[in-house]
Amino acid sequence: MNKTVVIDVVGLSTSVMGEHMPFLREYSERKTLIRIEPVLPALTTSAQSTYLTGKWPSETGIVGNGWYDRIDCEVKFWKQSNKLVAGEKIWERAKKVDPSFTCSKMFWWYNMYSTADYAVTPRPNYLADGRKMPDCYSYPAGLRDILQEKLGDFPLFQFWGPGANIESSKWIAEASIITDELYNPTLSLIYLPHLDYCLQKFVVVKIKFFCIKNHPQNLFSRVVLAISSHTFCCNNTNIRVKQIPGNHLSIPYRGFYF
Repeated sequence: MNKTVVIDVVGLSTSVMGEHMPFLREYSERKTLIRIEPVLPALTTSAQSTYLTGKWPSETGIVGNGWYDRIDCEVKFWKQSNKLVAGEKIWERAKKVDPSFTCSKMFWWYNMYSTADYAVTPRPNYLADGRKMPDCYSYPAGLRDILQEKLGDFPLFQFWGPGANIESSKWIAEASIITDELYNPTLSLIYLPHLDYCLQKFVVVKIKFFCIKNHPQNLFSRVVLAISSHTFCCNNTNIRVKQIPGNHLSIPYRGFYF
């Protein structure tokens, strides 16, 4: 099978790929650009689970980034176990065709206890004194030590929350390159998340500027050029922003703020 890299850059669209992103623009012009039917809800875990199984959220069971657990009677967000995702995964099907097929899953969600050959995902340490320390989970377990020795601790607080920025995507990009050098997987799934939060932190008119200032141009080119031999690269996104005519801004639940 052909060696393939799938890079999920959430929030990236052709509307922000202009003169400030020459590599991405030229790369897309040289390759085939295909628009796919979006997944609803347009959320990270739902979309990624659909991409990896070919099934809609109603079939995978991943109907959002969190949902109400009727057994525990609790709302649970950002769970980690891959066993939550119903349906055969793409790498499982590929192994039936070619037993030598291998897959690395770099920060795509539901990445723990997976059947993927190699995996890295956020996994903070919760200490006895209440502190939450940045860390990550890997399979095989020793991969975590190799990556953090070379790259430093995984920047958890730049991965999600108000401090989310491009530093997390840089770490993931470099970790993906190292993992490829170590194991040479047939399929690499890479999630570069930093643009996701700009959609939530900035009004629409500022998003294009933010994408230019913090664009994944260098990250994308770094990964593509480092893993380029006989490789087909695919860039996809599960969130896109569109300007609404007029100057209307709705802030839900403002009435509940004190």
